[in-house]
Amino acid sequence: MPTGYTEIIENGGTFEEYALRCARAMGVCVTMRDDPLDVPIPEIFEPSDWYNKRIQEIEEKISELKTMSINIAAHKARQEWEKKLQERNQCMKEEKEKASKYAHILKKVKDWQPPTSDHQNLKDFMLDQINLCTSGKYIPSIPVLKTGTEWLSEKMAKAQQDLDYYIKENEDEIERCKARTVYMQQLKKSLK
Repeated sequence: MPTGYTEIIENGGTFEEYALRCARAMGVCVTMRDDPLDVPIPEIFEPSDWYNKRIQEIEEKISELKTMSINIAAHKARQEWEKKLQERNQCMKEEKEKASKYAHILKKVKDWQPPTSDHQNLKDFMLDQINLCTSGKYIPSIPVLKTGTEWLSEKMAKAQQDLDYYIKENEDEIERCKARTVYMQQLKKSLK
């Protein structure tokens, strides 16, 4: 039975067609992983515009932050703080409800007498599973209300960090596409 790659051989494909089909399994064609096997491999691999879009969004955010007044920043800091406080309270409520449910079942498991010694492993496993789920509960820390200046400074620093990251990733994407293009050109030339 042929694979998706070898099927072309059974259908009378050439060496070149088979080699190009197999090239799809290589990292060079990673961007084509979801495409049908009969979609032609491009002559030139173009960089994704995803990074450029992120760069543009962040540059817009930086411009907005640069023109933001301290009063607006303070207002946004308070909104963010209130949201984090609500999320923390909701998390604590959910954890308390879960703990109650687990405690109820844990008591039943502990009180249960396995019918035979062969069933003791089941009881031990049940206890282990409950212990796994009840240890190390995550409760977000109490949020700190920042001043407008602190909030604005943190947002600017984060935006700049993100911008630097996406600029670097975009440069890497361009280089990867160049390398993929050269690889495929060399492969196609060698198959002629």
